[in-house]
Amino acid sequence: MNGIEEQCDCCRWPDDAQQAQARIAALEAEVSREHEAACALTSVIMEIGEILGADVDTAECAGTVKAAKRIEAEVERLQRHLESLTPGGSEFHNNPARCVLWSTQQREGVIHQVKLRKAAEAEVARLRVALASLLLVTHDSYSPTCGCEICRAVEVGRAELERQKGAGDG
Repeated sequence: MNGIEEQCDCCRWPDDAQQAQARIAALEAEVSREHEAACALTSVIMEIGEILGADVDTAECAGTVKAAKRIEAEVERLQRHLESLTPGGSEFHNNPARCVLWSTQQREGVIHQVKLRKAAEAEVARLRVALASLLLVTHDSYSPTCGCEICRAVEVGRAELERQKGAGDG
């Protein structure tokens, strides 16, 4: 490999999940701050209105509340996205940490299976070369055009050996 590998979708899941979890946490903190600010502002406006004996203009309060609702909707959307990375179920509902953990475990499982497959493929290739070498020594009448099982196995081994040599040169 050249060190730059494409990530498949399953490898990106935990990254997406962690980014979504971080975004959810940031938005929840922002919602909390906006809510506290809206409550404090509403109280101050009400007190000023009572002191002045005037009607309270709640337009500014409404803008803050709208912003808080927009942020809450974004948090909800990100939570649903994070949950969509899992098989579903109540254990994942409103539990971003559990969603991230599950996604990470799935990714690690896929990576482990890919490593096992690559190791098995390498072992098969090694055994093909070894078998071809052994058959070549023990089979007196080898011919690349023969077509018997032994000659075909030798050809497969030779092709694998050539492929390995070519891969080593490149």
